Amino acid sequence: MLRPPLAVWRPGAVRESLTVMRGVASSLALGAILTVWGCDGSSTISLSEVSRDAGQATPSREAGAGADSGDGMPRDGGETVVDGDPEPDAGGPPFEEPTCGNGVLDADEQCDPAIVSGGGACPEGCTSADACLARTLAGNADDCTARCEEATITECRGGDGCCPAGCRSNSDGDCPVACGNGLVEPGESCDGNCPSGCSAPSACTTSTIEGSPSTCNARCVDASVTACVSGDGCCAAGCSHLNDMDCADPCETASKSCPGGAPGSAGGGLVPINRCAFSLSDDGSGPGRDAAIAQLAARLPHSGIDGLLGDLNREAVRVTSIPGVSRFAQGFRWNNGDRDVAYWIPQGLTTSRDSTPNGTVAGRHVGLVSWYYEKSLESGSTIEKGVRIAVVDLSASPPKYRLALLVDPVGGATPSFKAVNVHAGGVAWYGDRLFVADTKQGLRVFDLSRILRVDPNGTGIGHRNARFEAAGYKYVVPQVGMYQTGTACSPRYSFVATDLSTSPPSLVTGEYCASSVCSSALAGRVMRWPLHPSAGALLRPRTFASEAFYMSEKQVQGAVSNGGTWYLSSSAPASAGGALYTIPPGGRRSSGSWVDGPEDLSFDVGARRLWGLSEHVGKRFVFSVDK
Repeated sequence: MLRPPLAVWRPGAVRESLTVMRGVASSLALGAILTVWGCDGSSTISLSEVSRDAGQATPSREAGAGADSGDGMPRDGGETVVDGDPEPDAGGPPFEEPTCGNGVLDADEQCDPAIVSGGGACPEGCTSADACLARTLAGNADDCTARCEEATITECRGGDGCCPAGCRSNSDGDCPVACGNGLVEPGESCDGNCPSGCSAPSACTTSTIEGSPSTCNARCVDASVTACVSGDGCCAAGCSHLNDMDCADPCETASKSCPGGAPGSAGGGLVPINRCAFSLSDDGSGPGRDAAIAQLAARLPHSGIDGLLGDLNREAVRVTSIPGVSRFAQGFRWNNGDRDVAYWIPQGLTTSRDSTPNGTVAGRHVGLVSWYYEKSLESGSTIEKGVRIAVVDLSASPPKYRLALLVDPVGGATPSFKAVNVHAGGVAWYGDRLFVADTKQGLRVFDLSRILRVDPNGTGIGHRNARFEAAGYKYVVPQVGMYQTGTACSPRYSFVATDLSTSPPSLVTGEYCASSVCSSALAGRVMRWPLHPSAGALLRPRTFASEAFYMSEKQVQGAVSNGGTWYLSSSAPASAGGALYTIPPGGRRSSGSWVDGPEDLSFDVGARRLWGLSEHVGKRFVFSVDK
């Protein structure tokens, strides 16, 4: 029995009719007839096969109204149905059944919007766990073509989290810095071109390497020189000729006119004068004297001051007071022979507290006293003996001492030495050097570390009778240099002392003036000379005085300064007791009594004691007072 038509196909209602037809077809038995009504007739379709598993029917047409005429058009205006979809109208493209949105991922679909999640769901965006794999959204969910497309990043660009192959941190900020790849990258100062040394652009700039080539951060760092260091070629800011030999002394180009106008009255204190008018220059004799000393040392036993201190042969007499001296601390007089001898006269005084920071030699506090020889006072003498030095162990009780002769070495096939014929009005100890005042010439320099032993039985001086003699003395102290005055102002070097309180340490020299010696009894001048901090010499080959003053006092026999305070010993008036003048910085002097016949002065910085001595026969003392 023929069933009535179950569905009517209307052009333009593809999706709705297709869904109905599939539903109907799945419920019909094999062989059932499906009639589709068109506008002008009907087409009868026989369901010759039903796939119950798939729920789809495969229709076949029967001859009759609306049957296919063979040209793709249905007879009598009907429409042909193939696989449940109508054939297109004549002349149009083949019609296909739409499936996007059916909740099923068909073979030609990338996704289906009806699938909510999981496989087949259309993506709304694309992400990648790999920063170097870019995933971008392509297609459209409306036509089931939405999808994530992947591409490997190859462009060097920062900020995307990817460092592609061949990129470096200097072209891609996402790439790590790699020391050793030959590229200077961010955070590196070098790579393969690291400095191995640095060259300063100027003497007043240092350039040093910071960092390391192994970490690619080695670099040259420049810094301004701030230390005052002699010999580095730089006069740094804040440095001067006094603490840096690379700084020129302004006196080199300044006026060197001699001062005039000596004070008209005493007691006014120090009066500053042109320091540039006074200079001392190394006479260049040092190398020749060194060579001569080396020749002598090859023939004579070496002693040095340590060896001489181990061979002291005279004993002094301790005293507990001295006429005219107040605040007495300690002192002694010479043995009877040296106290009373007329032709050897004591003059200069210095101690080991001037020489070294700890103020001792071989653990002893040592004093040195110069004595000049007056030939006319020794009956029958035929030679000039020059100057002898008393080396005194002040630590011993009573003090012990020994005398040695100062000599000037002479080189040659047979080396020798000669006497040093000067007044030696002052001596100053600094390092291993002994500076001895040479009244008209300047300062002579002797080396206490090169004391030599000679034959004590000879009465001559030098190489005589196949032996070396020193006027009966067992030891000689050789001269190693000379600083000569270099000014037309004709200064006199009556005395000399060491001042360790200045920076650098300095020597003080001054002039003895009386009406019979200088243009005025008050015309005596005192000068300060900077010392090299370590060389045992004046600061420069040509050294200008760092200070110069009129002393405003007469008959000054010795002067020393410490901490800006000056001490002057005066023999005025003669044979009536001496005077000690104290002059504070910028102040007037105060006066106190002093020993009769006073000479040189020395200041013990550590003990705060002022040392002095006297020269008169029978009243020869060496002593110190508290300050």
